[in-house]
Amino acid sequence: MTHFGSFQGDSPGYVNLVKTFRGTATPAEQSIRSTIFILRPVVPSIAVPFSFFMDYAHAVAVVNLCFLVMGTFVLYQFVNKLTMKRDVAFATSVCYASAFANLVFGVAVLADGAGFAMLIVSLYAVIYLLRDAKSSILVGLIVGVSILTKETNLIVVLVLLFQYLRFRREVSFLTFAVAAVIGLGLAFSWSLLVGFSYAKLYLIQFKYSTPGYKGALVMPKLAMSQLWNAFNLTLPFAFMALFLVNDDQFKTVIECISAALVLFVASPTYIQSRFVFLAYPGILPLAGFGITEAATIMGKRPWFGRLSRDDWFRLLLFIIVMYTNLVTFHNYFGTPLSPPRL
Repeated sequence: MTHFGSFQGDSPGYVNLVKTFRGTATPAEQSIRSTIFILRPVVPSIAVPFSFFMDYAHAVAVVNLCFLVMGTFVLYQFVNKLTMKRDVAFATSVCYASAFANLVFGVAVLADGAGFAMLIVSLYAVIYLLRDAKSSILVGLIVGVSILTKETNLIVVLVLLFQYLRFRREVSFLTFAVAAVIGLGLAFSWSLLVGFSYAKLYLIQFKYSTPGYKGALVMPKLAMSQLWNAFNLTLPFAFMALFLVNDDQFKTVIECISAALVLFVASPTYIQSRFVFLAYPGILPLAGFGITEAATIMGKRPWFGRLSRDDWFRLLLFIIVMYTNLVTFHNYFGTPLSPPRL
């Protein structure tokens, strides 16, 4: 409600792409076809029918809002299957919906919110739906759409590889290979059709702002600060849960975090909080588990036990949500007493 439809640096590109797909763009606006935005056609194309009833920017924001709701729901289902605990799934989905990255970018005129949502949708498909050759076709299509939503979702292919190495005795190589080929084939076919390659996008990032590699390896302090910005109070709970989850749960979340970590290291651009947030499918389930366990422990402690376990559960979530909203508003949108700093 407070950040819906906000304009960021890249927002005009998405508006112009909606106009191009609808056929109302001027020649100058149609030049968007030769930029990086053409590799992200999912949100602008879905926004076209909405643009008949509202302005182009709000059409994009409405699409992102729908993706935010879908991502929250699928994350709940993902964590519920992972932990078999509904309260952990609930805590995780609340932390996701109120995270800094979703507050600032989730329903802005961008593709980030939809990208976050499609990341968990595709991971759910890879981890829980991929079982045979027939399911590999569906999973491959989901992975392809995910990449076309935001190219950073290529990390799902790494999770496919991790899943194969982990379950190669139970599921055939062909199942994983078909899913990967269809997913990558769909994405690269689109790039060939529009004449803008992912390799070109990667090389452009070396020239962004200042030439050269500016990633996590040469700016570790910036990367760590952005890690805190992305997850803030959920990080201590996630760290605590590393020692509490079982082996299968540990392996799954580490796979998700490792895939994102590869992207952090490989990316040549300055690390941003929305980039770090791509690790949320691994970190937030741990945080949800940690919050639930902390509430259980606090409900049994002397003095603290005056509040029940459910009371502590609600209180911890309330503190996290309020802290994230207040810090986001203070640091990003600002107040008359504290101008924006990001």
